[in-house]
Amino acid sequence: MKFRSLRSRFALLCAVLVALTLVLFAALSAGLYYHEQLEAFSQDHTRVPSKAERREAFEGLMTLLSCDAVLLPAAAAVAAAIAWASGRRLLAGLSGLADAADGITIGNLDRRIPEAGTADEVARLTQAFNALLERLERSVLNIKRFTADASHEFRMPLTLMKCEVESLLRHAEKGVALEESFERLLLEIHHLDRLCDSLLFLTRADAGAVRITPEPVDLAALCHELLEDVEALAEPAGIRVENGVPSGIHVRGDPLLTRRLLLNLLDNALKYNYPGGWIRASASNRRTGVTLRIENSAPQIPAPERGRLFQRFHRTDAARHRETGGVGLGLSICREIVHLHGGRIRLAQSTAEGTCFEVTLPAAPDTNVGGQPPVANPF
Repeated sequence: MKFRSLRSRFALLCAVLVALTLVLFAALSAGLYYHEQLEAFSQDHTRVPSKAERREAFEGLMTLLSCDAVLLPAAAAVAAAIAWASGRRLLAGLSGLADAADGITIGNLDRRIPEAGTADEVARLTQAFNALLERLERSVLNIKRFTADASHEFRMPLTLMKCEVESLLRHAEKGVALEESFERLLLEIHHLDRLCDSLLFLTRADAGAVRITPEPVDLAALCHELLEDVEALAEPAGIRVENGVPSGIHVRGDPLLTRRLLLNLLDNALKYNYPGGWIRASASNRRTGVTLRIENSAPQIPAPERGRLFQRFHRTDAARHRETGGVGLGLSICREIVHLHGGRIRLAQSTAEGTCFEVTLPAAPDTNVGGQPPVANPF
């Protein structure tokens, strides 16, 4: 497709408009001139103009049209020249914007287009383009960070599995017991399986491919079931588990995703805890929905880390994170699940006494907040 600049289009448009205006003016003025000449010859309509008089009026008309034919192209050319000169000034901002945009690549997304300081459409376009660049830069940085973290998470178990397999090959003919090596291999395979499952869920969530089937979910019954499992896992470490969720509380959500949300929160509460500590779940029905609180005696989270807790692969203690077998995606998945349900999740508090995550989900119709009151807050 042949390129034609806005400046040339603007000049051509002005020339055409001036030419059409002059043609219309010439036609009207010629008709008026011819009519007035005939009236002058007819002496106030008392007689019909003679053939010679009509010829004289026609010759005058042709002279007028000849002058118009000479002036019309000249006027159109002058209009085009003025429009061309004006267009250069009017479109200078767009040309600068295009030149600056051509110089921006994936390697220098931190560049910004200088703003002219005017209050016109070009300034607004420049601001919008700079905002787009900022969002694009953040997205690319997140992708790079995500790729690096994912590569690291995959590399560690694969390296361990490689070492275990090499060890198995070395001892295959020595009759050495291999149960421990197979257990370590199985552990790393489970780790990779959880990582792949988490990445798949987040990828589908980013693409908007996760569909939920909302229905009433008995939050009290679900918490009771999951806390029993957590209590069995917490018993060796002497961690006390308390259920302060009153009966009769129902949320409107997808049953499987709601279970996964609670599992991730309780899993974090168990992993990041002290021996002899405690875990507590409580819930209440408010005007904004059902608020669920998962509290535990976790170490205090440093203030600079709190804003990044829900980022993918973020961890405050990489060594301990690896020992607990997590993949650094639990809270990211929790956030996506909560957003899919139109709810909110936040770190409510993190002090020396403990940490609390608070989740708000839509309440199911006719939710009854009866039953026994929650256990007193141990904080």
